Amino acid sequence: MDAFPSRRAVLAGLGALGALAACGDGGRTPLTAEGRSGGGEPGGALFPFAEAEKLNASLTWPASIGEPASKVTITVASHWEAAFLPRQEQFDLFFMRRHPTIEVRREVTPFAQFLQKYLAQAAGGSLPDIMYSHYSWVSAFVKQGVFLPLDDYAARQAGFAREDFTAPSLGYFERDGKLYGLPYDCGPKMLFYNKDLFDAAGMAYPTPSWTVEQMLAAAAELTRGKGGGRVFGMAGLPAPVADLTPTYLLAYGGRYLDATETACLIDQPGAVNALRPWFDLLHRYQAVPSAADAEAMKAEPFGIGRAAMGVHGSWTAPSLAATAKFRWAMTDMPSGPEGRFTSAVGSGFAITAGSGARDAAWIYLNELTSSAGQIFMWGSTGRGSPSRTSAWPSYLRSDLAPEGAGLLEKALTGYATNDGVIRQPAGPKVVSAATPTWDRIASGRIGLPEGLRKIRADVTPVLAENR
Repeated sequence: MDAFPSRRAVLAGLGALGALAACGDGGRTPLTAEGRSGGGEPGGALFPFAEAEKLNASLTWPASIGEPASKVTITVASHWEAAFLPRQEQFDLFFMRRHPTIEVRREVTPFAQFLQKYLAQAAGGSLPDIMYSHYSWVSAFVKQGVFLPLDDYAARQAGFAREDFTAPSLGYFERDGKLYGLPYDCGPKMLFYNKDLFDAAGMAYPTPSWTVEQMLAAAAELTRGKGGGRVFGMAGLPAPVADLTPTYLLAYGGRYLDATETACLIDQPGAVNALRPWFDLLHRYQAVPSAADAEAMKAEPFGIGRAAMGVHGSWTAPSLAATAKFRWAMTDMPSGPEGRFTSAVGSGFAITAGSGARDAAWIYLNELTSSAGQIFMWGSTGRGSPSRTSAWPSYLRSDLAPEGAGLLEKALTGYATNDGVIRQPAGPKVVSAATPTWDRIASGRIGLPEGLRKIRADVTPVLAENR
């Protein structure tokens, strides 16, 4: 998952799922292990090569099935930013040493352009062997026949240990009883807070005992200043995206859509009661950046120290650790009248149905998402919440794991859920249909109850696609 992807980038990507309209190969420029732009051993100061090599040698890697007898090249598409790419380069180098007949080529595309690019390549029949997928993209790719079912490989793979994956993670890649990809991370949304701003206000830090009402009251109190120096209590409002229900609505008994994703429930009392205090925070207390404020900042408010709190995924922690110029921590999402809930969402990789090197692609994908692979890539680096339970100890021991990292594991095994996360093919169109009116509510051009009724009216025809 991307650290602080802009709302515009996410919505633009989701909207692109509507159709495979564009054709072409997207200007593929593979990066091979031999042709690294920097040359030499990958790693740098953040991931020293000698340490990576030692860790790689200490891990137990899965046995291979279908090892190619002659040279095979596979292309792997990801969206890693420059800071993390060296770790992927290290993994690929060690993988090729273990499997000398498999050459790995990398394609790296920024998150904001990734979906559009590969939808275009799918339309043109030109896809990599393995590609990244955000949890909210899976259904559309499966419906379009882009991803290969992996059940036969998983059944034959010794030590695959399907039960080792955390409960919410694998579900995003399952459709109609088949497995179409493997998650590498699955993390909860948590409450992040700026210690410096709390200290300056003389306020106690958030605790796991907080309620939603306490959180929002604190946000109002923490808001101060004017113009370009204004500090907001909360970084942003809920948005009508795929994980709105578990992150914000379930605590009040509300839902965005019903369980079958064929009816919109956003205007029902539970959802209205959950959302009203958030919009009050914006309209009555100006404790959340307006659209104009956000545009002027040109960055995520919490990440630049302009917001005291923010609801973010666990995967934002590495970015904050690298760039934040303030002390920060995270804690549990606050509870509501119906209990404590948050979303557990993540990403993974899938083998494309048109791959000409499926066996080699499986060997790579299985190793990347194995316990060893997750320890190497995501656990030991403090990158994010591994999707395998067995990789969690390495994450919690990592020097780069954030303060409060233990709460992430407790959330995943406790109150974090994928219940209510939109997964059906119409999901991206639902988000697109709801967003214009949602923005009108935020701007005060339409009241909350009326606006939510209009969203239901706009979304309902779209849901026919799920029937």
